[in-house]
Amino acid sequence: MSRTVIIVDDHTLFAQSLVSLIHSFENFEVTAVFKTGQELVDYFSQGNPVPDIVLLDVRMPVMNGVETMLWLKENLPDQKVLALTMEHDEETIIKMIKLGCRGYLLKDIEPEEFLDALAAIHDT
Repeated sequence: MSRTVIIVDDHTLFAQSLVSLIHSFENFEVTAVFKTGQELVDYFSQGNPVPDIVLLDVRMPVMNGVETMLWLKENLPDQKVLALTMEHDEETIIKMIKLGCRGYLLKDIEPEEFLDALAAIHDT
């Protein structure tokens, strides 16, 4: 059975590259891609299926990663989220983890490490 992933990232080229990478991993499938946290919230508010993992950028327009994590904590507290971002300041990392983010990776991670992180997040 495939592990489902939703990507939330406002950089189209990066997000589409992630789709291809994730689809190359055995047992992982991207079910949706959104450009903002608000699009993710709208998706969930319409009763759509909850994925196994949400990959969440931190810096996005309209509703950023921290605001999205706050919404998720209040509305879907069991949702597994992995931050994938270029933001590496300690304050942001701590905020995301305190809001329930299960992992925090920088976008320059190696594909093998990314796969290991996805599997670890899924299995927690």
